[in-house]
Amino acid sequence: MVGEPAVFGLPLEVLFEIFLYLHPLDLVYLTRVSKLFRSFLLSHRKAKTIWTEALKRIDQLPQCPSYLSEPAYANLLFWPFCHRCDSSCDVIQWELRIRCCNGCASALLVGREMLPSFVDRLSCLDAKQFIPMAVISSAGPCVRRKDNVYRKPLTVASSADVNKLEMQYKFVKDSPLLNDLMIHREKVTQEIYEVSYNVPDYLLDVLSMHFQHVALCRIWEAEVADQRRKELVEQRKRDVIEKLKSLGLGDELESLRLDASALEEFDSLVVRQDQELTDSCFSIEASEFPGNQKSSAAYGPPPRPL
Repeated sequence: MVGEPAVFGLPLEVLFEIFLYLHPLDLVYLTRVSKLFRSFLLSHRKAKTIWTEALKRIDQLPQCPSYLSEPAYANLLFWPFCHRCDSSCDVIQWELRIRCCNGCASALLVGREMLPSFVDRLSCLDAKQFIPMAVISSAGPCVRRKDNVYRKPLTVASSADVNKLEMQYKFVKDSPLLNDLMIHREKVTQEIYEVSYNVPDYLLDVLSMHFQHVALCRIWEAEVADQRRKELVEQRKRDVIEKLKSLGLGDELESLRLDASALEEFDSLVVRQDQELTDSCFSIEASEFPGNQKSSAAYGPPPRPL
Protein backbone atom coordinates (compact mmCIF):
# COMPACT_ATOMS: atom_id res chain seq x y z
CA MET A 1 0.00 0.00 0.00
CA VAL A 2 1.36 3.38 -1.03
CA GLY A 3 1.58 5.86 1.83
CA GLU A 4 1.08 9.59 1.74
CA PRO A 5 3.77 11.67 0.00
CA ALA A 6 6.44 12.93 2.37
CA VAL A 7 5.47 16.54 1.66
CA PHE A 8 2.29 16.06 3.70
CA GLY A 9 4.42 15.46 6.78
CA LEU A 10 6.40 18.68 6.48
CA PRO A 11 5.81 21.42 9.07
CA LEU A 12 3.63 24.30 7.93
CA GLU A 13 6.57 26.67 8.29
CA VAL A 14 8.52 24.65 5.70
CA LEU A 15 5.53 24.47 3.36
CA PHE A 16 5.13 28.22 3.70
CA GLU A 17 8.68 28.82 2.49
CA ILE A 18 8.21 26.42 -0.45
CA PHE A 19 4.89 27.95 -1.50
CA LEU A 20 6.44 31.43 -1.60
CA TYR A 21 8.35 30.41 -4.76
CA LEU A 22 5.41 28.94 -6.68
CA HIS A 23 3.49 30.36 -9.64
CA PRO A 24 -0.14 31.33 -8.88
CA LEU A 25 -1.39 28.45 -11.05
CA ASP A 26 0.68 26.01 -9.00
CA LEU A 27 -1.02 27.35 -5.87
CA VAL A 28 -4.44 26.94 -7.51
CA TYR A 29 -3.57 23.33 -8.32
CA LEU A 30 -2.45 22.74 -4.73
CA THR A 31 -5.83 23.87 -3.40
CA ARG A 32 -7.25 20.91 -5.32
CA VAL A 33 -4.65 18.37 -4.20
CA SER A 34 -5.70 17.77 -0.60
CA LYS A 35 -7.82 19.15 2.20
CA LEU A 36 -4.63 19.99 4.09
CA PHE A 37 -3.25 22.20 1.32
CA ARG A 38 -6.66 23.70 0.60
CA SER A 39 -7.23 24.60 4.22
CA PHE A 40 -3.76 26.09 4.56
CA LEU A 41 -3.82 28.12 1.32
CA LEU A 42 -7.39 29.40 1.67
CA SER A 43 -7.77 29.83 5.42
CA HIS A 44 -4.41 30.21 7.12
CA ARG A 45 -3.59 33.76 8.16
CA LYS A 46 -0.16 33.57 6.51
CA ALA A 47 -1.53 32.37 3.17
CA LYS A 48 -2.44 35.87 1.97
CA THR A 49 1.27 36.70 1.76
CA ILE A 50 1.89 33.62 -0.39
CA TRP A 51 -0.79 34.59 -2.91
CA THR A 52 0.20 38.26 -2.90
CA GLU A 53 3.85 37.53 -3.59
CA ALA A 54 3.00 35.01 -6.31
CA LEU A 55 0.80 37.53 -8.13
CA LYS A 56 3.46 40.25 -7.81
CA ARG A 57 5.90 38.09 -9.75
CA ILE A 58 3.65 38.05 -12.82
CA ASP A 59 4.98 40.70 -15.18
CA GLN A 60 2.67 43.70 -15.72
CA LEU A 61 -0.30 41.97 -14.06
CA PRO A 62 -2.90 44.49 -12.80
CA GLN A 63 -3.19 44.61 -9.03
CA CYS A 64 -5.75 42.33 -7.39
CA PRO A 65 -9.00 44.34 -7.10
CA SER A 66 -10.65 44.80 -3.72
CA TYR A 67 -13.78 42.88 -4.74
CA LEU A 68 -11.79 39.65 -5.27
CA SER A 69 -9.57 37.72 -2.90
CA GLU A 70 -6.08 36.84 -4.12
CA PRO A 71 -6.95 33.11 -4.53
CA ALA A 72 -10.10 34.00 -6.49
CA TYR A 73 -8.11 36.39 -8.70
CA ALA A 74 -5.45 33.74 -9.38
CA ASN A 75 -8.12 31.17 -10.15
CA LEU A 76 -9.81 33.54 -12.61
CA LEU A 77 -6.54 34.42 -14.31
CA PHE A 78 -4.82 31.08 -14.60
CA TRP A 79 -7.26 28.18 -14.11
CA PRO A 80 -8.11 27.52 -17.79
CA PHE A 81 -11.42 25.78 -17.20
CA CYS A 82 -15.09 26.60 -16.91
CA HIS A 83 -16.03 27.55 -13.35
CA ARG A 84 -18.98 25.17 -13.41
CA CYS A 85 -18.05 21.99 -15.29
CA ASP A 86 -14.22 22.25 -15.54
CA SER A 87 -14.24 21.88 -19.32
CA SER A 88 -11.57 23.81 -21.18
CA CYS A 89 -12.33 27.55 -21.46
CA ASP A 90 -9.73 30.14 -22.42
CA VAL A 91 -12.04 33.18 -22.52
CA ILE A 92 -12.41 35.24 -19.34
CA GLN A 93 -15.52 37.36 -18.81
CA TRP A 94 -13.70 40.08 -16.89
CA GLU A 95 -16.75 42.11 -15.90
CA LEU A 96 -18.45 38.97 -14.52
CA ARG A 97 -15.29 37.51 -12.94
CA ILE A 98 -15.92 34.05 -14.40
CA ARG A 99 -14.93 31.60 -17.11
CA CYS A 100 -17.99 30.02 -18.68
CA CYS A 101 -18.08 27.43 -21.46
CA ASN A 102 -20.81 27.50 -24.09
CA GLY A 103 -22.57 24.54 -22.49
CA CYS A 104 -22.87 26.23 -19.10
CA ALA A 105 -24.07 29.61 -20.36
CA SER A 106 -27.69 28.97 -19.40
CA ALA A 107 -26.64 28.07 -15.84
CA LEU A 108 -24.05 30.78 -15.21
CA LEU A 109 -25.38 33.72 -17.23
CA VAL A 110 -28.61 35.72 -17.33
CA GLY A 111 -29.57 37.82 -20.35
CA ARG A 112 -30.41 41.49 -19.78
CA GLU A 113 -34.02 40.89 -20.82
CA MET A 114 -34.33 38.02 -18.31
CA LEU A 115 -33.40 39.98 -15.20
CA PRO A 116 -36.01 39.89 -12.40
CA SER A 117 -38.75 42.49 -12.84
CA PHE A 118 -37.89 44.27 -9.59
CA VAL A 119 -34.53 45.33 -11.06
CA ASP A 120 -36.13 47.91 -13.34
CA ARG A 121 -38.18 49.29 -10.45
CA LEU A 122 -35.27 49.81 -8.10
CA SER A 123 -34.12 53.18 -9.39
CA CYS A 124 -33.83 55.41 -12.40
CA LEU A 125 -30.37 54.00 -13.01
CA ASP A 126 -29.66 51.58 -15.81
CA ALA A 127 -29.34 48.02 -14.53
CA LYS A 128 -25.69 47.98 -15.65
CA GLN A 129 -24.94 50.48 -12.90
CA PHE A 130 -25.75 48.09 -10.08
CA ILE A 131 -25.31 44.68 -11.74
CA PRO A 132 -22.01 44.07 -13.60
CA MET A 133 -22.71 43.06 -17.19
CA ALA A 134 -20.69 41.91 -20.16
CA VAL A 135 -21.27 41.69 -23.89
CA ILE A 136 -20.73 38.24 -25.41
CA SER A 137 -21.21 36.69 -28.81
CA SER A 138 -24.53 34.95 -29.45
CA ALA A 139 -22.41 31.97 -30.48
CA GLY A 140 -21.49 31.52 -26.80
CA PRO A 141 -19.32 33.00 -24.04
CA CYS A 142 -16.30 30.90 -25.05
CA VAL A 143 -16.27 32.54 -28.49
CA ARG A 144 -14.25 35.72 -28.75
CA ARG A 145 -16.27 38.61 -30.12
CA LYS A 146 -13.55 39.64 -32.56
CA ASP A 147 -13.84 36.21 -34.22
CA ASN A 148 -17.62 36.55 -34.63
CA VAL A 149 -18.15 40.09 -35.82
CA TYR A 150 -21.27 39.05 -37.71
CA ARG A 151 -22.91 37.42 -34.70
CA LYS A 152 -25.51 39.28 -32.65
CA PRO A 153 -23.98 40.56 -29.39
CA LEU A 154 -25.73 39.69 -26.14
CA THR A 155 -25.64 41.63 -22.87
CA VAL A 156 -25.50 39.26 -19.91
CA ALA A 157 -25.00 39.26 -16.15
CA SER A 158 -23.67 36.57 -13.87
CA SER A 159 -26.33 34.34 -12.29
CA ALA A 160 -24.42 34.59 -9.02
CA ASP A 161 -24.62 38.41 -9.07
CA VAL A 162 -28.34 38.34 -9.92
CA ASN A 163 -29.11 35.78 -7.20
CA LYS A 164 -27.16 37.78 -4.63
CA LEU A 165 -29.00 40.98 -5.52
CA GLU A 166 -32.33 39.17 -5.37
CA MET A 167 -31.64 37.87 -1.86
CA GLN A 168 -30.50 41.30 -0.71
CA TYR A 169 -33.60 42.90 -2.19
CA LYS A 170 -35.97 40.46 -0.46
CA PHE A 171 -34.31 41.22 2.86
CA VAL A 172 -34.60 45.04 2.65
CA LYS A 173 -37.41 45.73 0.15
CA ASP A 174 -39.82 47.00 2.79
CA SER A 175 -37.32 48.90 4.89
CA PRO A 176 -35.33 52.15 4.71
CA LEU A 177 -32.26 50.01 4.04
CA LEU A 178 -33.30 49.64 0.39
CA ASN A 179 -31.72 52.96 -0.50
CA ASP A 180 -28.52 51.96 1.29
CA LEU A 181 -28.50 48.73 -0.70
CA MET A 182 -28.74 50.62 -3.98
CA ILE A 183 -25.90 52.95 -3.02
CA HIS A 184 -23.76 49.97 -2.02
CA ARG A 185 -24.55 48.03 -5.20
CA GLU A 186 -23.79 51.01 -7.40
CA LYS A 187 -20.48 51.57 -5.64
CA VAL A 188 -19.41 47.92 -5.93
CA THR A 189 -20.44 47.71 -9.58
CA GLN A 190 -18.63 50.90 -10.49
CA GLU A 191 -15.54 49.59 -8.72
CA ILE A 192 -15.63 46.49 -10.90
CA TYR A 193 -15.88 48.67 -14.00
CA GLU A 194 -13.65 51.55 -12.99
CA VAL A 195 -11.09 50.54 -10.37
CA SER A 196 -8.31 53.11 -10.64
CA TYR A 197 -4.71 51.96 -10.51
CA ASN A 198 -1.56 53.52 -11.87
CA VAL A 199 -2.80 53.60 -15.44
CA PRO A 200 -0.18 54.48 -18.07
CA ASP A 201 -0.61 57.98 -19.51
CA TYR A 202 -1.20 56.65 -23.01
CA LEU A 203 -4.25 54.76 -21.74
CA LEU A 204 -6.02 57.66 -20.08
CA ASP A 205 -7.10 59.31 -23.32
CA VAL A 206 -8.38 56.01 -24.70
CA LEU A 207 -10.19 54.81 -21.62
CA SER A 208 -11.57 58.16 -20.44
CA MET A 209 -11.20 56.80 -16.90
CA HIS A 210 -13.88 54.14 -17.46
CA PHE A 211 -13.61 50.36 -17.17
CA GLN A 212 -9.97 50.75 -16.24
CA HIS A 213 -9.37 47.50 -14.41
CA VAL A 214 -11.29 45.44 -16.95
CA ALA A 215 -9.37 47.18 -19.74
CA LEU A 216 -6.03 46.66 -18.00
CA CYS A 217 -6.80 42.97 -17.54
CA ARG A 218 -7.68 42.62 -21.20
CA ILE A 219 -4.49 44.43 -22.23
CA TRP A 220 -2.45 42.15 -19.97
CA GLU A 221 -4.24 39.09 -21.40
CA ALA A 222 -3.47 40.21 -24.98
CA GLU A 223 0.19 40.86 -24.12
CA VAL A 224 0.53 37.39 -22.59
CA ALA A 225 -1.04 35.83 -25.70
CA ASP A 226 1.27 37.84 -27.96
CA GLN A 227 4.33 36.82 -25.96
CA ARG A 228 3.26 33.17 -26.18
CA ARG A 229 2.83 33.55 -29.96
CA LYS A 230 6.34 34.99 -30.28
CA GLU A 231 7.77 32.13 -28.21
CA LEU A 232 6.06 29.57 -30.45
CA VAL A 233 7.39 31.30 -33.58
CA GLU A 234 10.96 31.31 -32.21
CA GLN A 235 10.72 27.67 -31.15
CA ARG A 236 9.32 26.73 -34.56
CA LYS A 237 12.19 28.55 -36.26
CA ARG A 238 14.74 26.59 -34.24
CA ASP A 239 12.93 23.32 -34.99
CA VAL A 240 12.77 24.05 -38.74
CA ILE A 241 16.50 24.80 -38.89
CA GLU A 242 17.33 21.64 -36.94
CA LYS A 243 15.09 19.51 -39.19
CA LEU A 244 16.57 20.94 -42.39
CA LYS A 245 20.10 20.32 -41.19
CA SER A 246 19.20 16.73 -40.26
CA LEU A 247 18.03 16.23 -43.88
CA GLY A 248 21.40 17.36 -45.20
CA LEU A 249 20.16 20.76 -46.32
CA GLY A 250 22.59 22.84 -44.30
CA ASP A 251 24.34 24.23 -47.39
CA GLU A 252 21.03 25.18 -49.01
CA LEU A 253 19.99 26.86 -45.76
CA GLU A 254 23.15 28.98 -45.80
CA SER A 255 22.52 29.93 -49.42
CA LEU A 256 18.96 30.86 -48.61
CA ARG A 257 20.14 33.29 -45.94
CA LEU A 258 21.97 35.26 -48.66
CA ASP A 259 18.78 35.71 -50.70
CA ALA A 260 16.66 38.21 -48.75
CA SER A 261 13.49 37.84 -50.85
CA ALA A 262 13.58 34.03 -50.82
CA LEU A 263 14.28 33.99 -47.08
CA GLU A 264 11.38 36.36 -46.42
CA GLU A 265 9.02 34.18 -48.46
CA PHE A 266 10.15 30.98 -46.76
CA ASP A 267 9.84 32.58 -43.33
CA SER A 268 6.28 33.71 -44.01
CA LEU A 269 5.23 30.30 -45.38
CA VAL A 270 6.94 27.97 -42.95
CA VAL A 271 8.61 29.66 -39.99
CA ARG A 272 6.40 32.51 -38.83
CA GLN A 273 3.51 30.46 -37.59
CA ASP A 274 2.46 30.24 -33.95
CA GLN A 275 2.11 26.47 -33.98
CA GLU A 276 4.42 23.72 -32.80
CA LEU A 277 6.24 21.92 -35.59
CA THR A 278 5.25 18.25 -35.97
CA ASP A 279 6.75 15.62 -38.28
CA SER A 280 3.63 15.42 -40.42
CA CYS A 281 3.46 19.21 -40.65
CA PHE A 282 7.16 19.44 -41.58
CA SER A 283 6.84 16.82 -44.33
CA ILE A 284 4.37 19.13 -46.07
CA GLU A 285 6.07 22.44 -45.41
CA ALA A 286 9.57 21.25 -46.34
CA SER A 287 8.38 21.12 -49.96
CA GLU A 288 8.59 24.93 -49.90
CA PHE A 289 12.31 24.81 -49.23
CA PRO A 290 14.72 25.23 -52.22
CA GLY A 291 16.74 22.06 -52.79
CA ASN A 292 14.05 19.79 -51.42
CA GLN A 293 14.15 17.75 -54.65
CA LYS A 294 17.75 16.83 -53.86
CA SER A 295 16.75 15.75 -50.40
CA SER A 296 13.84 13.70 -51.68
CA ALA A 297 16.04 11.87 -54.17
CA ALA A 298 18.61 11.04 -51.53
CA TYR A 299 16.34 10.15 -48.67
CA GLY A 300 13.17 9.02 -50.36
CA PRO A 301 9.72 10.62 -50.19
CA PRO A 302 8.70 12.37 -46.99
CA PRO A 303 6.39 10.46 -44.64
CA ARG A 304 2.71 10.79 -45.41
CA PRO A 305 0.75 12.95 -42.95
CA LEU A 306 -1.39 10.95 -40.55
